[in-house]
Amino acid sequence: METTDPRADVHVPTDDAAIKTPVMPGSLRSEVTLTLETRQAQRLVSGRARRADRPAIIGLIGFAGLVQAIWQAAKADDPYADWWLIQIDEALTAVETVLLIAQRDVDAQLQAIPALRVIVGASTQPVQTVLQFSNPVSYRAAGLVARYDRLVCGLLTAQHTGCVGAPDIHRRLAAAGRQMRRALLSPVGYRSLGITRESVRQQTPDAQVAQARMGVLPEVVLSGAARASQAPHRPIDASNRSPDPARAPDDTARP
Repeated sequence: METTDPRADVHVPTDDAAIKTPVMPGSLRSEVTLTLETRQAQRLVSGRARRADRPAIIGLIGFAGLVQAIWQAAKADDPYADWWLIQIDEALTAVETVLLIAQRDVDAQLQAIPALRVIVGASTQPVQTVLQFSNPVSYRAAGLVARYDRLVCGLLTAQHTGCVGAPDIHRRLAAAGRQMRRALLSPVGYRSLGITRESVRQQTPDAQVAQARMGVLPEVVLSGAARASQAPHRPIDASNRSPDPARAPDDTARP
């Protein structure tokens, strides 16, 4: 008795080119919009240009420009860029803690009288800014500006409703603003000199200039043992072939 193989009519492509070069999805694109309610927070976005009687103030946009240069240098294995990313990370973490504590305090004061329901004030015309950063550090800083904006709304509402006295409000606003400006200044001081870890180990002339301008590099940074929580992938160290600790496990498994 004859039987028919049900797979006999199945067509299997044999085009080697089609198998070796499959169609892949394109790059991901997203849109991030920062919405702010207060003038104090909006000033932190644009900063202030230098004038004859006043120094410049670096805002979020200026911060992002400086961080981008550092991010690209860290990608190229500049250990000083890695060191600066660590310092930026620490500065952002510090201001995040300050804002969280301040927000907790003002929320508690706005809710201190159970019979009094206070709705935090909101702008009749909030300002929206489309952000197009190419690294996560700048977006993290934008998130802190948004936290600061929320804090300012709460503090001004507390003053308006008499929950907190005006002198105390002004002191808190000034303190939070100083912390934010200090964090946005954290990229300042880095100089891109095109050096790598290997040139630092060999103490090339450029590496010596970097040390004179930016200080002695900590050994844990030079070895790659210490990196910021958000840092780009860097090349594998040819001296010991140790993988980048910031790289995902599935990346290190590739040949």
